[in-house]
Amino acid sequence: MAGRADVAAREILAGRLRPRRAEVDASILARVRGLTGSVDSRAGGSHKLAATVAATVDYGFETIESGEESVPPIPAAVLLEATRAARAGLPVDTLLRRYVAGHALLAEFVVEVATEAGLLGESLKQVLRDLSMVCDRLLEAVSDEFMRANAQPPSSKARQLERVRRLLAGEPLDASAIAYEFEATHVGVVAEGPRSAESVREIRDSVDCRILLVTPTDTRAWAWFAHRHAIDAGEVKEALDAFAPKLAIAVGEPMQGLNGWRLTHEQARAALPIATHRKAAVRYVEVALLASLVQDNLLSSSLRELYLVPLESTADGGVKLRQTLRAYIEAQRNVSSTAAALGVSRRTVNNRLRAAERTIGRPLDPEMPALEAALSLEALRTN
Repeated sequence: MAGRADVAAREILAGRLRPRRAEVDASILARVRGLTGSVDSRAGGSHKLAATVAATVDYGFETIESGEESVPPIPAAVLLEATRAARAGLPVDTLLRRYVAGHALLAEFVVEVATEAGLLGESLKQVLRDLSMVCDRLLEAVSDEFMRANAQPPSSKARQLERVRRLLAGEPLDASAIAYEFEATHVGVVAEGPRSAESVREIRDSVDCRILLVTPTDTRAWAWFAHRHAIDAGEVKEALDAFAPKLAIAVGEPMQGLNGWRLTHEQARAALPIATHRKAAVRYVEVALLASLVQDNLLSSSLRELYLVPLESTADGGVKLRQTLRAYIEAQRNVSSTAAALGVSRRTVNNRLRAAERTIGRPLDPEMPALEAALSLEALRTN
Protein backbone atom coordinates (compact mmCIF):
# COMPACT_ATOMS: atom_id res chain seq x y z
CA MET A 1 0.00 0.00 0.00
CA ALA A 2 1.32 3.44 -0.92
CA GLY A 3 2.46 5.69 1.90
CA ARG A 4 1.27 9.25 2.41
CA ALA A 5 4.41 10.72 0.84
CA ASP A 6 3.95 8.52 -2.23
CA VAL A 7 0.28 9.51 -2.55
CA ALA A 8 1.19 13.19 -2.23
CA ALA A 9 3.88 12.86 -4.89
CA ARG A 10 1.44 11.17 -7.27
CA GLU A 11 -1.09 13.95 -6.71
CA ILE A 12 1.53 16.59 -7.47
CA LEU A 13 2.60 14.82 -10.66
CA ALA A 14 -0.98 14.35 -11.83
CA GLY A 15 -1.83 17.92 -10.92
CA ARG A 16 1.02 19.28 -13.03
CA LEU A 17 0.32 16.93 -15.94
CA ARG A 18 -3.42 17.54 -16.31
CA PRO A 19 -3.12 21.16 -17.53
CA ARG A 20 -0.82 19.80 -20.25
CA ARG A 21 -3.17 17.00 -21.25
CA ALA A 22 -3.86 18.39 -24.75
CA GLU A 23 -0.11 18.69 -25.34
CA VAL A 24 0.48 15.12 -24.15
CA ASP A 25 -2.25 13.72 -26.42
CA ALA A 26 -1.07 15.71 -29.44
CA SER A 27 2.57 14.73 -28.98
CA ILE A 28 1.82 11.03 -28.62
CA LEU A 29 -0.61 11.06 -31.55
CA ALA A 30 2.00 12.74 -33.77
CA ARG A 31 4.64 10.18 -32.83
CA VAL A 32 2.25 7.27 -33.36
CA ARG A 33 1.25 8.55 -36.80
CA GLY A 34 4.88 8.97 -37.71
CA LEU A 35 5.57 5.26 -37.33
CA THR A 36 5.39 3.05 -40.42
CA GLY A 37 1.97 1.74 -41.31
CA SER A 38 -1.58 2.95 -41.00
CA VAL A 39 -4.26 1.13 -39.05
CA ASP A 40 -7.02 2.52 -41.21
CA SER A 41 -6.69 5.08 -44.01
CA ARG A 42 -10.40 5.05 -44.75
CA ALA A 43 -12.86 7.70 -43.61
CA GLY A 44 -12.97 7.99 -39.83
CA GLY A 45 -9.71 6.09 -39.25
CA SER A 46 -7.86 9.19 -38.07
CA HIS A 47 -10.54 10.00 -35.49
CA LYS A 48 -10.51 6.42 -34.20
CA LEU A 49 -6.75 6.51 -33.77
CA ALA A 50 -6.98 9.81 -31.87
CA ALA A 51 -9.67 8.31 -29.62
CA THR A 52 -7.46 5.29 -28.94
CA VAL A 53 -4.53 7.54 -27.99
CA ALA A 54 -6.78 9.52 -25.63
CA ALA A 55 -8.04 6.33 -23.96
CA THR A 56 -4.48 5.04 -23.56
CA VAL A 57 -3.30 8.34 -22.04
CA ASP A 58 -6.26 8.18 -19.62
CA TYR A 59 -5.02 4.75 -18.61
CA GLY A 60 -1.53 6.13 -18.05
CA PHE A 61 -2.83 9.02 -15.93
CA GLU A 62 -4.80 6.59 -13.77
CA THR A 63 -1.60 4.61 -13.26
CA ILE A 64 0.27 7.75 -12.20
CA GLU A 65 -2.46 8.70 -9.71
CA SER A 66 -3.34 5.29 -8.26
CA GLY A 67 -0.47 2.93 -8.93
CA GLU A 68 -0.24 -0.20 -11.04
CA GLU A 69 -2.27 -2.39 -8.66
CA SER A 70 -5.32 -0.11 -8.73
CA VAL A 71 -5.79 0.57 -12.45
CA PRO A 72 -8.94 -0.79 -14.15
CA PRO A 73 -8.95 -3.32 -17.03
CA ILE A 74 -7.44 -2.46 -20.42
CA PRO A 75 -9.63 0.17 -22.18
CA ALA A 76 -12.05 -1.22 -24.75
CA ALA A 77 -10.81 1.30 -27.33
CA VAL A 78 -7.34 -0.25 -27.16
CA LEU A 79 -8.70 -3.74 -27.84
CA LEU A 80 -10.86 -2.46 -30.70
CA GLU A 81 -7.80 -0.80 -32.22
CA ALA A 82 -5.99 -4.15 -32.18
CA THR A 83 -8.90 -5.77 -34.04
CA ARG A 84 -8.99 -2.97 -36.61
CA ALA A 85 -5.24 -3.22 -37.10
CA ALA A 86 -5.45 -6.96 -37.76
CA ARG A 87 -8.25 -6.52 -40.28
CA ALA A 88 -6.40 -3.68 -42.03
CA GLY A 89 -3.29 -5.84 -42.44
CA LEU A 90 -1.04 -3.79 -40.15
CA PRO A 91 1.92 -5.88 -38.88
CA VAL A 92 1.59 -6.62 -35.18
CA ASP A 93 5.12 -5.39 -34.47
CA THR A 94 4.22 -1.97 -35.91
CA LEU A 95 1.13 -1.83 -33.71
CA LEU A 96 3.11 -2.74 -30.59
CA ARG A 97 5.83 -0.19 -31.41
CA ARG A 98 3.15 2.48 -31.31
CA TYR A 99 2.30 1.66 -27.70
CA VAL A 100 5.96 1.46 -26.72
CA ALA A 101 6.53 4.88 -28.31
CA GLY A 102 3.51 6.32 -26.50
CA HIS A 103 4.72 4.95 -23.17
CA ALA A 104 8.19 6.40 -23.71
CA LEU A 105 6.81 9.85 -24.49
CA LEU A 106 4.46 9.85 -21.49
CA ALA A 107 7.42 8.89 -19.27
CA GLU A 108 9.34 11.87 -20.67
CA PHE A 109 6.51 14.20 -19.65
CA VAL A 110 6.43 12.63 -16.16
CA VAL A 111 10.18 13.14 -15.68
CA GLU A 112 9.89 16.74 -16.93
CA VAL A 113 7.15 17.75 -14.48
CA ALA A 114 8.81 15.80 -11.67
CA THR A 115 12.03 17.72 -12.26
CA GLU A 116 10.14 21.02 -12.16
CA ALA A 117 8.50 19.96 -8.88
CA GLY A 118 11.71 18.61 -7.34
CA LEU A 119 10.33 15.03 -7.13
CA LEU A 120 13.37 13.01 -8.22
CA GLY A 121 13.46 10.41 -5.46
CA GLU A 122 11.91 7.00 -4.89
CA SER A 123 8.38 8.24 -5.62
CA LEU A 124 9.29 9.12 -9.20
CA LYS A 125 11.04 5.78 -9.67
CA GLN A 126 7.93 3.95 -8.45
CA VAL A 127 5.66 5.88 -10.84
CA LEU A 128 7.93 5.01 -13.76
CA ARG A 129 8.03 1.34 -12.67
CA ASP A 130 4.24 1.31 -12.52
CA LEU A 131 3.95 2.83 -15.99
CA SER A 132 6.38 0.23 -17.33
CA MET A 133 4.43 -2.65 -15.77
CA VAL A 134 1.13 -1.34 -17.10
CA CYS A 135 2.69 -0.92 -20.54
CA ASP A 136 3.78 -4.58 -20.47
CA ARG A 137 0.26 -5.59 -19.50
CA LEU A 138 -1.19 -3.47 -22.29
CA LEU A 139 1.20 -4.94 -24.90
CA GLU A 140 0.23 -8.46 -23.90
CA ALA A 141 -3.50 -7.66 -24.17
CA VAL A 142 -3.07 -5.93 -27.54
CA SER A 143 -1.03 -8.82 -28.91
CA ASP A 144 -3.60 -11.40 -27.74
CA GLU A 145 -6.49 -9.41 -29.23
CA PHE A 146 -4.62 -8.99 -32.51
CA MET A 147 -4.02 -12.75 -32.75
CA ARG A 148 -7.68 -13.49 -31.97
CA ALA A 149 -8.81 -11.12 -34.72
CA ASN A 150 -6.45 -12.77 -37.20
CA ALA A 151 -7.76 -16.19 -36.24
CA GLN A 152 -11.35 -15.25 -37.11
CA PRO A 153 -12.83 -16.81 -40.28
CA PRO A 154 -12.61 -14.63 -43.39
CA SER A 155 -15.41 -12.17 -44.04
CA SER A 156 -17.95 -12.66 -46.81
CA LYS A 157 -16.05 -10.08 -48.90
CA ALA A 158 -12.82 -12.01 -48.47
CA ARG A 159 -14.54 -15.26 -49.46
CA GLN A 160 -16.03 -13.55 -52.52
CA LEU A 161 -12.62 -12.25 -53.57
CA GLU A 162 -11.08 -15.71 -53.16
CA ARG A 163 -13.80 -17.29 -55.35
CA VAL A 164 -13.28 -14.62 -58.02
CA ARG A 165 -9.51 -15.17 -58.00
CA ARG A 166 -9.99 -18.91 -58.42
CA LEU A 167 -12.44 -18.45 -61.29
CA LEU A 168 -10.04 -16.06 -63.02
CA ALA A 169 -7.30 -18.66 -62.65
CA GLY A 170 -9.51 -21.19 -64.46
CA GLU A 171 -10.11 -23.47 -61.49
CA PRO A 172 -13.15 -25.78 -61.77
CA LEU A 173 -15.27 -23.87 -59.27
CA ASP A 174 -19.06 -23.77 -58.95
CA ALA A 175 -19.80 -20.22 -60.10
CA SER A 176 -23.34 -20.37 -58.69
CA ALA A 177 -21.86 -19.44 -55.29
CA ILE A 178 -21.40 -15.92 -56.69
CA ALA A 179 -24.53 -13.84 -57.29
CA TYR A 180 -23.76 -12.87 -60.86
CA GLU A 181 -24.79 -13.98 -64.36
CA PHE A 182 -21.65 -15.47 -65.88
CA GLU A 183 -23.40 -16.48 -69.10
CA ALA A 184 -24.31 -12.84 -69.86
CA THR A 185 -22.29 -10.31 -71.86
CA HIS A 186 -19.66 -8.61 -69.67
CA VAL A 187 -17.55 -5.48 -69.63
CA GLY A 188 -14.64 -5.64 -67.20
CA VAL A 189 -13.34 -2.60 -65.33
CA VAL A 190 -10.21 -2.13 -63.22
CA ALA A 191 -9.97 1.09 -61.18
CA GLU A 192 -7.05 2.30 -59.07
CA GLY A 193 -7.16 5.12 -56.53
CA PRO A 194 -9.02 6.40 -53.45
CA ARG A 195 -12.68 5.34 -53.24
CA SER A 196 -12.29 3.27 -56.40
CA ALA A 197 -14.93 0.71 -55.39
CA GLU A 198 -17.47 3.36 -54.38
CA SER A 199 -16.91 5.26 -57.62
CA VAL A 200 -17.42 2.21 -59.80
CA ARG A 201 -20.52 1.21 -57.85
CA GLU A 202 -22.07 4.65 -58.38
CA ILE A 203 -22.48 4.18 -62.14
CA ARG A 204 -24.42 0.91 -61.90
CA ASP A 205 -27.83 2.54 -62.30
CA SER A 206 -26.75 4.83 -65.13
CA VAL A 207 -25.62 1.90 -67.31
CA ASP A 208 -28.53 -0.37 -66.30
CA CYS A 209 -26.41 -3.46 -65.67
CA ARG A 210 -25.79 -6.00 -62.97
CA ILE A 211 -22.41 -5.61 -61.31
CA LEU A 212 -19.88 -7.89 -59.66
CA LEU A 213 -17.39 -5.91 -57.60
CA VAL A 214 -14.42 -7.06 -55.50
CA THR A 215 -11.54 -5.13 -53.95
CA PRO A 216 -8.18 -6.96 -53.99
CA THR A 217 -6.61 -3.94 -52.20
CA ASP A 218 -7.87 -0.82 -50.42
CA THR A 219 -7.23 1.28 -53.53
CA ARG A 220 -8.03 -1.14 -56.36
CA ALA A 221 -11.40 -2.39 -57.59
CA TRP A 222 -12.21 -5.16 -60.05
CA ALA A 223 -15.68 -4.90 -61.52
CA TRP A 224 -17.78 -6.59 -64.18
CA PHE A 225 -20.95 -5.12 -65.67
CA ALA A 226 -23.31 -7.72 -67.11
CA HIS A 227 -26.35 -7.63 -69.37
CA ARG A 228 -28.27 -10.48 -70.96
CA HIS A 229 -28.18 -8.72 -74.31
CA ALA A 230 -25.87 -6.00 -75.65
CA ILE A 231 -23.67 -3.85 -73.42
CA ASP A 232 -21.79 -0.78 -74.60
CA ALA A 233 -18.21 -0.49 -73.28
CA GLY A 234 -18.16 3.11 -74.49
CA GLU A 235 -21.15 3.90 -72.30
CA VAL A 236 -19.42 2.37 -69.29
CA LYS A 237 -16.26 4.35 -70.01
CA GLU A 238 -18.23 7.58 -70.46
CA ALA A 239 -19.96 7.09 -67.11
CA LEU A 240 -16.60 6.49 -65.42
CA ASP A 241 -14.94 9.53 -67.04
CA ALA A 242 -16.42 11.70 -64.30
CA PHE A 243 -14.07 10.10 -61.74
CA ALA A 244 -10.85 10.76 -63.69
CA PRO A 245 -8.20 12.01 -63.05
CA LYS A 246 -8.64 11.07 -59.38
CA LEU A 247 -8.80 7.44 -60.49
CA ALA A 248 -7.00 5.42 -63.11
CA ILE A 249 -9.78 3.52 -64.90
CA ALA A 250 -9.41 0.87 -67.59
CA VAL A 251 -12.36 -0.70 -69.40
CA GLY A 252 -12.31 -4.03 -71.25
CA GLU A 253 -14.36 -4.90 -74.31
CA PRO A 254 -17.79 -6.64 -74.31
CA MET A 255 -17.30 -10.41 -74.04
CA GLN A 256 -19.76 -13.25 -73.50
CA GLY A 257 -19.82 -16.17 -71.10
CA LEU A 258 -17.35 -17.26 -68.44
CA ASN A 259 -14.35 -17.18 -70.77
CA GLY A 260 -15.39 -13.72 -71.94
CA TRP A 261 -15.69 -12.66 -68.30
CA ARG A 262 -12.03 -13.62 -67.82
CA LEU A 263 -10.89 -12.03 -71.08
CA THR A 264 -12.52 -8.61 -70.55
CA HIS A 265 -10.90 -8.48 -67.12
CA GLU A 266 -7.47 -9.23 -68.56
CA GLN A 267 -8.01 -6.51 -71.17
CA ALA A 268 -8.81 -3.97 -68.45
CA ARG A 269 -5.78 -5.00 -66.42
CA ALA A 270 -3.53 -4.67 -69.47
CA ALA A 271 -4.87 -1.18 -70.19
CA LEU A 272 -4.50 0.09 -66.61
CA PRO A 273 -0.88 1.37 -66.96
CA ILE A 274 -1.97 3.55 -69.87
CA ALA A 275 -4.93 4.86 -67.85
CA THR A 276 -2.54 5.67 -65.00
CA HIS A 277 -0.28 7.60 -67.37
CA ARG A 278 -3.08 9.50 -69.09
CA LYS A 279 -5.05 10.19 -65.89
CA ALA A 280 -8.24 9.31 -67.75
CA ALA A 281 -10.54 6.39 -68.35
CA VAL A 282 -9.39 4.32 -71.33
CA ARG A 283 -10.86 1.44 -73.32
CA TYR A 284 -8.72 -1.53 -74.19
CA VAL A 285 -9.57 -1.27 -77.89
CA GLU A 286 -8.10 2.26 -77.93
CA VAL A 287 -4.73 1.19 -76.48
CA ALA A 288 -4.51 -2.51 -77.29
CA LEU A 289 -1.21 -2.37 -79.18
CA LEU A 290 0.49 -0.17 -76.59
CA ALA A 291 -0.86 -2.33 -73.74
CA SER A 292 0.56 -5.43 -75.39
CA LEU A 293 3.85 -3.66 -76.04
CA VAL A 294 4.21 -2.79 -72.36
CA GLN A 295 3.95 -6.49 -71.47
CA ASP A 296 6.32 -7.74 -74.19
CA ASN A 297 9.82 -7.24 -72.86
CA LEU A 298 11.53 -8.53 -76.00
CA LEU A 299 9.61 -6.21 -78.32
CA SER A 300 9.83 -3.13 -76.10
CA SER A 301 13.59 -3.61 -75.56
CA SER A 302 14.14 -4.13 -79.28
CA LEU A 303 12.19 -1.00 -80.22
CA ARG A 304 14.22 1.05 -77.81
CA GLU A 305 17.54 -0.25 -79.16
CA LEU A 306 16.48 0.18 -82.80
CA TYR A 307 15.00 3.68 -82.60
CA LEU A 308 15.52 5.53 -79.33
CA VAL A 309 19.13 4.66 -78.50
CA PRO A 310 20.39 5.95 -81.89
CA LEU A 311 18.49 9.21 -81.38
CA GLU A 312 20.12 9.65 -77.97
CA SER A 313 23.54 9.74 -79.62
CA THR A 314 22.91 13.25 -81.01
CA ALA A 315 24.23 16.44 -79.40
CA ASP A 316 21.21 17.15 -77.16
CA GLY A 317 20.47 13.51 -76.43
CA GLY A 318 17.85 13.39 -79.15
CA VAL A 319 15.46 15.81 -77.44
CA LYS A 320 14.69 17.91 -80.54
CA LEU A 321 14.51 14.94 -82.86
CA ARG A 322 12.07 13.07 -80.61
CA GLN A 323 10.01 16.23 -80.14
CA THR A 324 9.83 16.73 -83.91
CA LEU A 325 8.97 13.09 -84.60
CA ARG A 326 6.15 13.14 -82.04
CA ALA A 327 4.72 16.32 -83.54
CA TYR A 328 5.09 14.87 -87.05
CA ILE A 329 3.17 11.73 -86.04
CA GLU A 330 0.51 13.82 -84.26
CA ALA A 331 0.11 15.95 -87.40
CA GLN A 332 -0.50 12.85 -89.53
CA ARG A 333 2.95 13.32 -91.17
CA ASN A 334 2.11 16.79 -92.45
CA VAL A 335 5.26 18.95 -92.47
CA SER A 336 3.41 22.31 -92.46
CA SER A 337 1.24 21.33 -89.48
CA THR A 338 4.31 20.01 -87.68
CA ALA A 339 6.17 23.29 -88.24
CA ALA A 340 3.19 25.29 -86.95
CA ALA A 341 2.89 23.10 -83.85
CA LEU A 342 6.60 23.50 -83.03
CA GLY A 343 6.86 27.16 -84.03
CA VAL A 344 9.67 26.52 -86.51
CA SER A 345 10.02 26.63 -90.29
CA ARG A 346 9.17 23.83 -92.71
CA ARG A 347 12.84 23.68 -93.62
CA THR A 348 13.78 23.06 -89.97
CA VAL A 349 11.26 20.23 -89.74
CA ASN A 350 12.55 18.63 -92.94
CA ASN A 351 16.16 18.94 -91.75
CA ARG A 352 15.29 17.29 -88.44
CA LEU A 353 13.42 14.46 -90.16
CA ARG A 354 16.37 13.80 -92.43
CA ALA A 355 18.70 13.89 -89.42
CA ALA A 356 16.52 11.34 -87.63
CA GLU A 357 16.55 9.16 -90.74
CA ARG A 358 20.35 9.26 -90.93
CA THR A 359 20.70 8.56 -87.21
CA ILE A 360 18.36 5.58 -87.28
CA GLY A 361 19.93 4.37 -90.52
CA ARG A 362 16.71 3.61 -92.38
CA PRO A 363 14.01 5.57 -94.28
CA LEU A 364 11.38 6.96 -91.88
CA ASP A 365 8.15 6.29 -93.76
CA PRO A 366 8.17 2.48 -93.63
CA GLU A 367 9.46 2.61 -90.02
CA MET A 368 6.80 5.00 -88.73
CA PRO A 369 4.47 2.44 -87.03
CA ALA A 370 7.36 0.94 -85.06
CA LEU A 371 8.87 4.35 -84.34
CA GLU A 372 5.53 5.63 -83.08
CA ALA A 373 5.24 2.59 -80.80
CA ALA A 374 8.75 3.20 -79.42
CA LEU A 375 8.01 6.87 -78.72
CA SER A 376 4.65 6.03 -77.09
CA LEU A 377 6.30 3.46 -74.85
CA GLU A 378 8.99 5.95 -73.86
CA ALA A 379 6.37 8.54 -72.92
CA LEU A 380 4.49 5.98 -70.87
CA ARG A 381 7.53 4.95 -68.89
CA THR A 382 9.01 8.39 -68.27
CA ASN A 383 5.90 10.25 -67.07
